[in-house]
Amino acid sequence: MTNILLRQLFKTNLAKGKNKRYMWDQKYASEDYLYGKNPNRFFSEFLAISSPGHLLLPGEGEGRNGVYAALQGWQVDAFDTSKVGRRKALNFASAKNVNLNYRTEGYLTFETNEKYDLIGLFYTHMPVDMRLEFHQKIPGWLKKGGIVIMEVFDKKQLKRNSGGPKSLDLLYREMDLLKDFNGLSVVKSETVTVNLNEGRGHEGEAKVIRLILKKEN
Repeated sequence: MTNILLRQLFKTNLAKGKNKRYMWDQKYASEDYLYGKNPNRFFSEFLAISSPGHLLLPGEGEGRNGVYAALQGWQVDAFDTSKVGRRKALNFASAKNVNLNYRTEGYLTFETNEKYDLIGLFYTHMPVDMRLEFHQKIPGWLKKGGIVIMEVFDKKQLKRNSGGPKSLDLLYREMDLLKDFNGLSVVKSETVTVNLNEGRGHEGEAKVIRLILKKEN
């Protein structure tokens, strides 16, 4: 690939990243919390039976899951492209007297030398090529015995108005996600219908995929 084409590709990806950040900054601009302040239920149920450790939350938004985990004794690292989301998350954490190590980063620009006990992926929707590249990084960030917990929208969510992307390409299938993480052991894998009550952004009957995966080696 020529230098000219590389520069054009870089500019295109940079513009897409800026547009995405702007979109989420706009979504988070109001004083209320788009997805509420309560944690995702699947996540909170898992934490209730787990010992606290070191947690990473990509795409953490306004901080509802990170703050809850910190209140349960977890050391929380998080990142998101939205500066507005980060500001609101840190304000929320301060109000609850807990700490979040929260960076403004994109899925493909985030790098770390840390090894985590738990990585939580909640409604982290992205195009296929980005999803594959990002998911390939996840096992390398886990300790031996570390866990990935995920809840995302299934492709059948497209017909519903309870939240999620309005593009089929940004929605997932359980079998595809299992292929993404085929080096991890499957502890739980299901596609289920749930009733979401997560602020005005996630409200009503929804079709979601839930995974719990473990790094054995």
